[in-house]
Amino acid sequence: MTAILGVLNVTPDSFSDGGRWQRLDDAVAHAARMRDAGADWIDVGGESTRPGSIAIDPDEEQHRVLPVIRALSDAGIPVSIDTRNSATARAAVEAGATMINDVSGALHDPQMAVVAAETGVHFVVMHWRGGVDVEPRYDDVVAEVRAELKARLAELLVRGCAASSSSSTRASASRSRPSTIGSCCTPSASSRLSPPC
Repeated sequence: MTAILGVLNVTPDSFSDGGRWQRLDDAVAHAARMRDAGADWIDVGGESTRPGSIAIDPDEEQHRVLPVIRALSDAGIPVSIDTRNSATARAAVEAGATMINDVSGALHDPQMAVVAAETGVHFVVMHWRGGVDVEPRYDDVVAEVRAELKARLAELLVRGCAASSSSSTRASASRSRPSTIGSCCTPSASSRLSPPC
């Protein structure tokens, strides 16, 4: 099953929409427009990971995202949290998020896999090589990304996240325990474990 994520950056410095949705009312209204346009989930991010971005403290990240997540969840809008930080992921799930989207694939914060397994929400695992300011070099980008994602997913299975037989590149809105994981070779990823595409 394919699903669409609407990106909602509540940051001052994201590359595409930084600063536009920092006010709660503006963020909620934009999320509602994306839902009405067909988004299945709203992916709320509070820390930019664009090249040259400055890392922020998880407390500041939570200050940005939690009010938005609560408001969207209260409105019945499915929410994903876009974070590299396990403390933010846990707080976001408690506030109503039903999916964790980690651009680092749980490499930035090793506790992320624990949070994903314990909370049982969907877990999007992105390909990550070196961090936000590292320009990755590949000899065969498709083969190398596939191999690295496959190894990452295998490790996450060992750490308690469960696989799904789905081969979709996105997730359904249902919740399951333990967390279902996966990824894809594109800039976006699956919420269920399947062989990397």
